Amino acid sequence: MTLRKILFRVFIVLLLLLAAGLGIRAYRTLLGPPLQPWHTFVPQELVAAELDAADWEKYLAQEQRIFDSVRANVTQQLGPEARIAANRYYDGSPMHPPKFAHDWNRSYVMAPAGQPVGAVVL
Repeated sequence: MTLRKILFRVFIVLLLLLAAGLGIRAYRTLLGPPLQPWHTFVPQELVAAELDAADWEKYLAQEQRIFDSVRANVTQQLGPEARIAANRYYDGSPMHPPKFAHDWNRSYVMAPAGQPVGAVVL
């Protein structure tokens, strides 16, 4: 048997082991707990054309609608098992973003003390 045939067979065995490992991992993923509301809810964001036409106020208004929809479809829909201090979507949690002095999940403007020379949108 040549070295080339041996390397090819080793490659095939490794490929089969990789495929089996991925299959086992995928199966084990299905055995996990069910997805929670914050995993499945997708709020309606502005599409590219709407973003191009939007000004800052329109963007903030859409952001407010998004947060309202998350509150209605996630925060207010949590079951008792999800109402724990470690869940940031639970409004009784100390980690619930609106409880902070500044909600860093919201868009905001950081302006310099002097005249700005440019702008960055993140």
